[in-house]
Amino acid sequence: NGYYKGNRAICSQPLLEEYRLSSPVIVKMEACLTMIEEKAALKLGERLFKLRDFTPLPLIFILFVVASPTIITATVGTVVVLLGEFFRIYSVAFIGPISRTRKGSLGDQLVTNGPFAWVRNPLYFGNFLILLGISLYGGVFWFVLLAAAACCAQYYLIEKYESTLLIKKFGTEYLEYKSKVPAWLPRKLPSLDKVEW
Repeated sequence: NGYYKGNRAICSQPLLEEYRLSSPVIVKMEACLTMIEEKAALKLGERLFKLRDFTPLPLIFILFVVASPTIITATVGTVVVLLGEFFRIYSVAFIGPISRTRKGSLGDQLVTNGPFAWVRNPLYFGNFLILLGISLYGGVFWFVLLAAAACCAQYYLIEKYESTLLIKKFGTEYLEYKSKVPAWLPRKLPSLDKVEW
């Protein structure tokens, strides 16, 4: 298990690991690589944020080609789409027209009520349900998995990008909100008498 330079072993795997853990140079290099990866992820998230209305179009085109719906898949898919659209309408009622921006504009106040009190990204959750419902309607199992994976990857990167903007604008207020409210799935569903309309 030695590492070789020419014909000479310079260190074994355990020694290399020990050096990696103890060397400030290696630690700095790894931190630098992490920063580069983070910057690349944020840049990609920014691009996806601006194109988010158009990124589902290739998937929808593929679905038109491969779809094989049945009464059951069409019914289930339609119900999921309507549920997603409900989440979107309900969320827009609280966040307002700022949700349509493509320029990273965040509004003057941090929205933390309504569905934003349960999860930080209810609009994106609604979008996910709509795409999932359309995929289920098509009745092709592998496509449902593909669409769900692509949607999760996109919104993961977008959420990272948006979080940096929100931290810059709202600072501690957003960090406290972020620490209390999950990004995607609520810790517990609110009772109906506590739901804001």
